[in-house]
Amino acid sequence: IEQLKAYSYDFLSRVRALTDKPILLHNAGGFPLNRWRKRLPLIPAQTKARQMFFKYLNKAIQDVASGIENCIIIDENKVVHHHGHKKVARNLIPKRFREMAHTSVFGELLAKEQYLLPIKAIKNFKKTKVLLLDFDNTLWKGVMGDEEVCHYHDIQENLKKLKDSGILLCAVSKNSISNIRWDEMTLKPEDFVVKKINWQPKAQNIMEIAQELNLGLDSFVFIDDNPVERELVESQVPSVVTLDATDPDTWKMIDMLHQFPNTQDTESASARTKLYQEQAQRAESMGSGLDHNAMMGSLDLEMKIREAVSSDLKRVAELVARTNQFNTTTQRYSKTELAKMFKDSEVKIFVSELKDKFGDLGVVCIGIVKIIDGSWEIDSFIMSCRAMGFSLEQQMIWQIVKSAKENNATLVKGRFIPSDRNQPCENLFLNCGFEKDSANDFSLAEANFAKLEPVSWIQVHES
Repeated sequence: IEQLKAYSYDFLSRVRALTDKPILLHNAGGFPLNRWRKRLPLIPAQTKARQMFFKYLNKAIQDVASGIENCIIIDENKVVHHHGHKKVARNLIPKRFREMAHTSVFGELLAKEQYLLPIKAIKNFKKTKVLLLDFDNTLWKGVMGDEEVCHYHDIQENLKKLKDSGILLCAVSKNSISNIRWDEMTLKPEDFVVKKINWQPKAQNIMEIAQELNLGLDSFVFIDDNPVERELVESQVPSVVTLDATDPDTWKMIDMLHQFPNTQDTESASARTKLYQEQAQRAESMGSGLDHNAMMGSLDLEMKIREAVSSDLKRVAELVARTNQFNTTTQRYSKTELAKMFKDSEVKIFVSELKDKFGDLGVVCIGIVKIIDGSWEIDSFIMSCRAMGFSLEQQMIWQIVKSAKENNATLVKGRFIPSDRNQPCENLFLNCGFEKDSANDFSLAEANFAKLEPVSWIQVHES
């Protein structure tokens, strides 16, 4: 078993190096049965030795799954023990077609009881960044404004863990703020990036949240017990995924979100709620009526720019995988591919950190530059949406061009490949003085390097 365990872990690690998509890993149900144990009712389906072998084997498979990111167990053993070995071993199709896998009753039950829910979860949560949560009869049983309630502390605890893994929680509750008894709850006010606790239509609240967070509605999932509220949201903001809080499968799928690429065990992910809360404060500060330069200057913006080091790999991979709006090519490099780029002398990966008087946003922008025949080609330029609006992208391009000049480059090229979501960066290169060469290609000749100017309200630290 230990050899099987080591082989399985090695194989899955190689798969994980190629993709961050969820892996569905089967445990062992104890098949096949020999013909006598399959047919004779008085003979047990398995010997005691065989039962013990599969017990230890499934424990080893569980250990392997726990050591691989984004790995979900397909529990064959659970299906078999629920229905019985002999029942699920009955054949469904004629003998001549039995070269296929799982041609018995077992295949049908496995599809319904183990595969259906992960597939639904992947469909619903593949883009999720924000969970929009109703309160009454969703996070607890009852109406808090009218009575004592029974809290679903297990649900709240799981949501808190998702928040620490980078998923943003927003309250969308028709209620009075004074009715919410936070001291009873596992979730606290600071766990929510935005709280819309009012009597406005929920669809309106959701659209306001999207604007405040500068995130696409297709990254939102709305969970509510009321079918009328769900119907209204579905009809008015159809790109938002809506789920029934009273359906146990909703919370089973929410639990699977821990094994999706949307969640990350990184310092940046755990700080994401705080960063978006600070963004809301910035938005309020920037609406003060000052002229633009004074308004920006009041934020005390500081930027650190440097070439990426190995400790940046997780964050760089996270930005490549998650960023859609300010991503010039939406090229999704795997962590393995990025690790190779870190070691390639013909590739430079620039990262920039940003902070202001409200807090430190960490690494929010990356530029992947490939050096080809003396020219620098910006293969991908990616910036977190929480850094948009400060002209950080122009300062970053200025820094890349400055570095190109110092390394005797004669040309800097850029590329923009449009997608359904990256419109915010379509004019990046034109705004930075590049000339358009074709539909997707831009260039800045050495003679024009000096025409670029740094952004006056950003204090830059190079390292």
